[in-house]
Amino acid sequence: MLVEFSVKNFLSIKDMATLSMAAAAIHEHEESNTQRVGNLILLKSAALYGANASGKSNLIKAFRFVKNFILTSSKGTNIADRIAVEPFMLNTETENEPSFFETIFYVGEKRFRYNFEVNGQFVVSENLYFVPNKTEALLFERKGDDIKTGNYFKEGKKIRELTRKNALFLSVAAQFNGEISKSVLEWFENCHILSGLYDAESMNYTKELLKNDEFKKKIISFIRSSDISVENIELEEETEAEKSSYQNMVWEKMKYYNSFRVVSVHKKYGTENKEKAFTQFDFSKSESDGTNKLLALAGLILSAKEKQKVLIIDEFDARLHPLLSIQLIRQFNSSEANRMASQLIITSHDLKLMSANLFRRDQIWFTDKNSFEETRLYSLVEFKGVRNDTVIEKNYFDGRYGAIPYLSEISTEFLS
Repeated sequence: MLVEFSVKNFLSIKDMATLSMAAAAIHEHEESNTQRVGNLILLKSAALYGANASGKSNLIKAFRFVKNFILTSSKGTNIADRIAVEPFMLNTETENEPSFFETIFYVGEKRFRYNFEVNGQFVVSENLYFVPNKTEALLFERKGDDIKTGNYFKEGKKIRELTRKNALFLSVAAQFNGEISKSVLEWFENCHILSGLYDAESMNYTKELLKNDEFKKKIISFIRSSDISVENIELEEETEAEKSSYQNMVWEKMKYYNSFRVVSVHKKYGTENKEKAFTQFDFSKSESDGTNKLLALAGLILSAKEKQKVLIIDEFDARLHPLLSIQLIRQFNSSEANRMASQLIITSHDLKLMSANLFRRDQIWFTDKNSFEETRLYSLVEFKGVRNDTVIEKNYFDGRYGAIPYLSEISTEFLS
């Protein structure tokens, strides 16, 4: 499970920003919304709110960058390749400084802390620690090309010289089948960062699960439980003409390409509304945008019930009915439905989700920008006087917690 994620000097995030999934010392929804791991109590979900361009998506982009860099930096690149990191460019003190990222997480019962600093040319520093018993111990530390390994990280002793300046030592160690480093990489692989507006990656994941008969039944049941009248879902191989239309796709989209189309099956009725037959439709073309998004999310949501995952969804509420959004969040908060203690982190503008009936105060987060265009991240639990009966969404709408747009009057010239 994720304990916390910190980032500094990346996009609009100038100073250190930390999203903590560690539960505060409050007693709201303790039995459902939290999970004890080791000596910590962790949250199963969190929601980020803020005005457009306040930095919500930049926090998600930071986590995506960390995951992608960990999984790819040791392969498919050479020593001359630039690192695709962008510091805070609106300040002369930060534009040439490295960006910093740190993730604290549990792999099973062991807690890890991993951080690195990078600029466009090389890895400035990199450190990995874990807690084998009660005290944190060093696995390895790196400053530029100088890498030192601790007694617990024997897998890294013979490969230090094989690490390029623009690659992570952790990634290199995992490539050589290091036991600890592979377990850390697998944890990041089980973190899925999605856009609520672009479903290609998550739809591809669902398509793969639809090839499994057992998962297919679960996905159909999941779709139908949301009051959607789909009798069945099938996969059909695309035609050669359809496949060839993808040849000119840019790589970012091509890597999620799946040569199957999803087909939905509906009942057809005759006179007196008696069932006569079944009719098939191309799911992507005939079903609503909301139903397509639900199907795209279905694979990851259902697999999170089988194996512990972290799902991070930007624009979570886009194209979903508020009641359906609430139902999905409740599944992650539920001890019965979420027995693997998977975590859901979302960004949203839907005030109906900002409810004390759904979230604890430490699960609601805000991003705000100051006059220097710097993002600040903070939690509702930091505000005094917020009680269990407080109407949180109204207070937020009234501006009591900040993180809302300050709108000027629209000039009449735009209305003429």
